[in-house]
Amino acid sequence: PLMASVAGTTRHHVKFLRAGRTVDAVKAVAWLVLGLLSFEKTIALLPYLVVLSFAVQPTLALTRQGLLRAAKSSHRIWVAYAATTVTYLAVYATSLARDEGRASLVIPSPGQVWDFTYLSVFRTFVPAAVGGPWRWQPVGYGGALVDSPRFFDWVALIVVAGLFVVTLATRRGMARHWSALLIYIVSALGMLAAGRVALGGPIIALETRYLADAAVPVTLVIGAALMPLRGESEPWLPFASHLKDQWPSHARSATGLVALASVLVLSLHAMNSYAAISTTNPYRPFVETVEQSLRDLPEEAQIYDTALPVDIVGPIFEEYNLVSRFIAPKLTPDQRAVIAVRREFTHPYYLDPTGRFQPMRVDGAASPAPLPGSCGWSAVNGSATVPLASSAFPWSWVVRIGYLSDGDTIAVIHLGDSEQEVHLKEGLGEVFVNLMGSGTEVEVDGMDPDVNVCIGDAQVGNPATK
Repeated sequence: PLMASVAGTTRHHVKFLRAGRTVDAVKAVAWLVLGLLSFEKTIALLPYLVVLSFAVQPTLALTRQGLLRAAKSSHRIWVAYAATTVTYLAVYATSLARDEGRASLVIPSPGQVWDFTYLSVFRTFVPAAVGGPWRWQPVGYGGALVDSPRFFDWVALIVVAGLFVVTLATRRGMARHWSALLIYIVSALGMLAAGRVALGGPIIALETRYLADAAVPVTLVIGAALMPLRGESEPWLPFASHLKDQWPSHARSATGLVALASVLVLSLHAMNSYAAISTTNPYRPFVETVEQSLRDLPEEAQIYDTALPVDIVGPIFEEYNLVSRFIAPKLTPDQRAVIAVRREFTHPYYLDPTGRFQPMRVDGAASPAPLPGSCGWSAVNGSATVPLASSAFPWSWVVRIGYLSDGDTIAVIHLGDSEQEVHLKEGLGEVFVNLMGSGTEVEVDGMDPDVNVCIGDAQVGNPATK
């Protein structure tokens, strides 16, 4: 959607500048809205359009009078852009406040911004512009980062720098087109730095997707360097005529074919290398094991929701990295609803790194052995406190209690300031809950004083296999 928005908005923006038709302004704004609805980075398109407007109007003087004349002739589309942007930012700010999104907006350090910019431009964008990268480094599930040899990066940089110099020497107005591309890259990197770099680190610059949309401005620069704009007179500088005289047409054609073939071969090499990584799918056996284990679960099994034990999604995606989200496509709507609301467990199963659901125990701080001859810690007036042999630091823990009761009763389990209501059944039983807390004891209260309850043991820790 972002790349489509860049292409569509740019196309109709230029058509509006040439013909002044309202329908083109409406289409340009519609494409801009499509981009804004898909990715905040679309805002980077607006400063690019400002500079591009002068690039596609080479006769427009960069003077005060020229700027006023340009603003007057195209004010309708800029007013529409401004209204769209202000509305979008207002809605965006409201959603940030509602979803507590400001917590994820962390300002990166100057060092992080510099590293991110360097890697984005010289390791990713420039080599990609000539068909690279040459090599990839596999990362996570089916992904890869740029990992070209430095020699390849330098050759790409020299080629692009040469094209920059030659086009400036042969083509009028190329400085405006190159400036438009530069503004797009700077704006795009600024948007990414504000929202991603502090959390993901400068290394995310080695993901080609973050500047893939710049292919549209790059294409326009190449087009402008090779052919005049519609209605443009005297597009070529004197050096172009000299070059034409010294460089026969058949030599120019051969050079162009070699350049095109080189970019094509490099592109195919880059795509095939990436495809070899993305299709390897190292987690296929894990997924297939999970699916089979899910089918084999006993009827009484209760899935205890944890983060995925393998790095398919990754912790940066928070709740989307949970087991419940991962297996949701294989569950019925009723099963998904139960997992979403269940807070206490009597037969918990958790997903281990092999992809199998295992009966769960708790590994961590445990209560000491009860005194000889006692059942444990008997409730007095509906309350019992079970000490732990070691202290639990603040964390999200699994808390388990084993109990013996002569009747059914409600109880509340406490760990520090965190608590969870549970149901204790008559007889010998156990119950598991998740609590975000800390302390040296587990307190159980809120029980019916007329029901005799004895807490035999307690554990505070992490899921483990029985």
